[in-house]
Amino acid sequence: MARELLILGYHRIGPPGPDGWETWFFVPQEVFDHHLDLIRDSVWQPIDLDAFLRGLDDPATLPEHPILLTFDDGYRCMRDVAAPVLHRHGMPAVLFVPTDHVGGPNAFDPWEPPGRICDWADLRFLERRRIAVQSHAASHRTFGDLTLQEQTEELHRSKQAIEKGLGRPVHLLAYPFGDRGREPERMAQAARSIGYSAGCGYPGGVNDLPVPDAFALQRVAMGPDTDLASWLARD
Repeated sequence: MARELLILGYHRIGPPGPDGWETWFFVPQEVFDHHLDLIRDSVWQPIDLDAFLRGLDDPATLPEHPILLTFDDGYRCMRDVAAPVLHRHGMPAVLFVPTDHVGGPNAFDPWEPPGRICDWADLRFLERRRIAVQSHAASHRTFGDLTLQEQTEELHRSKQAIEKGLGRPVHLLAYPFGDRGREPERMAQAARSIGYSAGCGYPGGVNDLPVPDAFALQRVAMGPDTDLASWLARD
């Protein structure tokens, strides 16, 4: 059986706020904790961002069954709920943040309940907890609605903001709403020229190693009813 890389994609961990309501993107804390128990008891080994990036160039450096935990948007629950659970389990993760919205409300997603996005101090705290902050573009606009020039500007602005705010190189991006745009090959060329090494999107699935296209990485979308055990049974 060919070697595979599994990438999980979460959004919000814990309950909605007092003015909110539950959606599929909220994973209860106890469910998230159970997910990490399942991973710990499986053959899959969590990797951090640096190991992931090395593995893109040289898959032999990766463990036999690598799994990468990722989170989109950077809601404050990332610091308050998800980070303590990850820390307790000793697992690293990657957080994709739309930099225009750091420290503000989730105005980019009118379909979701209101919520605050982590500010730069929160993001620095998360970095110290082995949660690497990377790009979710700048404005979180759908790439399919943007020209190639606008997409390039989004990625450049986001990369500069994170590198200035956190002092960490940015090499990985997650496409807003999982949309790679109307010309994904040209977008990937532009992203590579800026300094990105890979891009994550949806729909979900496992990724063969070596990765055929680093800018077309698939993630399994994680909700409260996702059958993670079935995905982890792939060995």
